[in-house]
Amino acid sequence: MSRFLRAVALSVLWTLTGICPAAAQLAPDRRVGPDELGNPIVVTTIEPGLIGKFARAAGVPMGIEVAPGRPRRTKPATLTGLTVREALDAMAAADGRYEWREMNGVMVLRSAAAWERGDHPLHASVPAIQLPGIRARNALGLIAALLDGPQYKDAQLGDTKRFALRVDAGTVLDVLNATVSAHGELAWAFEAKPADAMFPFTVTLFSGFAGSGCGVPGRSPEQTVDVLRYADAPLFSAGGSASVLDRIVRTSASDRPLVVNGPFPSAVRDLANATSVPMGIEFLGPGNPPRSAEIPATGRTLRDVLDAMVAIDPRYEWREMDGVIVIRPTASWNDPQSLLFRLVPGERMHDVSPQTAIERLARQLGRTERLAGMPPGKPLSIDAPQGTVLDFANTIVRAHGRMLWTLEPTTRAGERAGYRHTFNFGVMGGGGTGFEVR
Repeated sequence: MSRFLRAVALSVLWTLTGICPAAAQLAPDRRVGPDELGNPIVVTTIEPGLIGKFARAAGVPMGIEVAPGRPRRTKPATLTGLTVREALDAMAAADGRYEWREMNGVMVLRSAAAWERGDHPLHASVPAIQLPGIRARNALGLIAALLDGPQYKDAQLGDTKRFALRVDAGTVLDVLNATVSAHGELAWAFEAKPADAMFPFTVTLFSGFAGSGCGVPGRSPEQTVDVLRYADAPLFSAGGSASVLDRIVRTSASDRPLVVNGPFPSAVRDLANATSVPMGIEFLGPGNPPRSAEIPATGRTLRDVLDAMVAIDPRYEWREMDGVIVIRPTASWNDPQSLLFRLVPGERMHDVSPQTAIERLARQLGRTERLAGMPPGKPLSIDAPQGTVLDFANTIVRAHGRMLWTLEPTTRAGERAGYRHTFNFGVMGGGGTGFEVR
């Protein structure tokens, strides 16, 4: 067949099947890119965190079961620029305890013994799962429950991509692979912890640099797992003040009634997670508030809980700003010298990562370095006119929908370097980044 006819045939095949040339490329033949900070990926030991970064850099779902024994160190080898196949071969050569296999597009590293062991925890039977909407944190909770772990529907993992999880009746290994495959860039890890009698195994999901794990017994649960309870809670749109402030506070991430103690960053994070409302807090620091009390939050409106929080510490005042709840010291709301009232130029960004948007704000405040740790999440589009730092921060968390910001006094080390504040951005459920500001 001539080159022309072959090209026409491929074009027709792509049209009929909906497979584009990039998607047609087999996972083992993809090239490994740099990590999220633009640095090459270098291997010296095989460990779960490396696999998380590798999966993101290659755009390939992955998994690893940590082999027993001490990790083996080798001469540093650069994986960026290699094909996935070449990189995995290099890993297996560096640590002979591992062999890799492709399982329906998922690259999995395990020891030879683990692959063949019939009574392995990952080979336990599970029912079919059909969840049209789920996020990584929900999936981790489900996988832990299938291994007889605590049945928390939300784990602390900040990746916000929503995906469908559909897997036929099979094994826990099938569910792990189906999870990272449906997402596209996650990695899973499974590791034995023999010193822990109650939770002798840990299962972890990685989204690039960020990861979250659960200790599990590693056996089939005695009671049937209610799969549907792990469906992702519907996200609320950031509407007017009434729809946001009248929202009912849900339970905590561990499925327990949420209790907050006052206007602290940790309380704001928990409250944002339990209401799906973007928030921000300017925190005075860990000084003693006038009084302290526990505030039951679950089942109450967001407005009621916010009022109770500032009643405990009247140094603070909260306001709703176009769907974002902001808690600041009362005096700061009228302080023209406040960092949050500095003017910054307008910015227009289309389909950028949350990290890119935050780095743009950091540059406006004099910081030019790359920031680490921010989960990728959904692309953001921002069209912000000239305004204040507060406006820009709110625009970012509002566009994301599941993010919050905190402004706090810097550390002693930061003070010695001439900084006054630390500006942090985090995703509801965990993961974030920050920078210091003068």
